[in-house]
Amino acid sequence: MELLVKDTIVILCALFFTVTYLFSAVEKLTDWNGTIAYYKEHFKRTFLKKGLPYSIGIIVFIELIILLSLFFGLYRFIEFGTVSSLYNSYIMSAGLLLLFLTAQRIAKDYQGSLSILIYLIFNILSLYFLI
Repeated sequence: MELLVKDTIVILCALFFTVTYLFSAVEKLTDWNGTIAYYKEHFKRTFLKKGLPYSIGIIVFIELIILLSLFFGLYRFIEFGTVSSLYNSYIMSAGLLLLFLTAQRIAKDYQGSLSILIYLIFNILSLYFLI
């Protein structure tokens, strides 16, 4: 398959999110107690502090699902040129990023919200490049 510029952009976007979610999940899993302590401190003045270990466990699970979907989507795109799996990956990613953005706003962490917004904008651009 001859790669076009657009195809290269699609692959690079998918690789970016693959690396992002891979490191995020691995960091949470390898330093579980540190992650819980950090988020307990971060959300100590909000209702989100209750049930944090369960919430973080669910987030890691979703990140792993997105990762598997990205791997599968990359394979399908490179091998067959289909974008439906990558599209689904980006939709799941956008949902998770919106969840993160909401949590940062609840915690009144406006700098953290801005950081998440950058990922969300890139996520939307990645969806656009699939068209």
